[in-house]
Amino acid sequence: MIELNLIADAMQAGRIRITDHADEEAAAVGISIEQVLKTVSAGEIIEQYPDDKPYPSGLIYSDSKGPLHSVWAYNETNSWTVFDHRVSSRPAAVDQLAIEETKAMTPFERCPVCGGELVERQVQKLLRGGRHTGSITVPAEVCLHCGERLYSRDVVKKFEEIRTKLERQETDDFEPIGQSFEVR
Repeated sequence: MIELNLIADAMQAGRIRITDHADEEAAAVGISIEQVLKTVSAGEIIEQYPDDKPYPSGLIYSDSKGPLHSVWAYNETNSWTVFDHRVSSRPAAVDQLAIEETKAMTPFERCPVCGGELVERQVQKLLRGGRHTGSITVPAEVCLHCGERLYSRDVVKKFEEIRTKLERQETDDFEPIGQSFEVR
């Protein structure tokens, strides 16, 4: 059984990662990482998933600024947490979070999605905002089995800033690298 205070403590101490999938899903429904993190401090665990692999998780619900659900896991071995899947303001679409073991270079040894080995890499991330697309190279822990990526909280905040600038067409400090086209 996971406990809300342990997840909150891990987040407060900066022991958190956000998967690529979770970042994309949150952006798709217009929910910021800060909104997701507030569900922990203002929420409650309404359902436990003790058999989730590789780490048990729990559904956290908060109604502080409208209903928000997310699923979080906690690794008792190293006190880290990972936001693993999408979030939703609708109860039907629930998200997941998982935690992993500490490693010399990375805070997680196993992928919260498939349990595969994680390694630290520089990766290129494509970000969309409105009709614009941006590319940025960032550090991530990458699963050698399924390819899932884990990002730090600061990296995901940077993604959100870039998406907002792209939507507002505030691209003066971005370097053009070509054109994008939709194939019909």
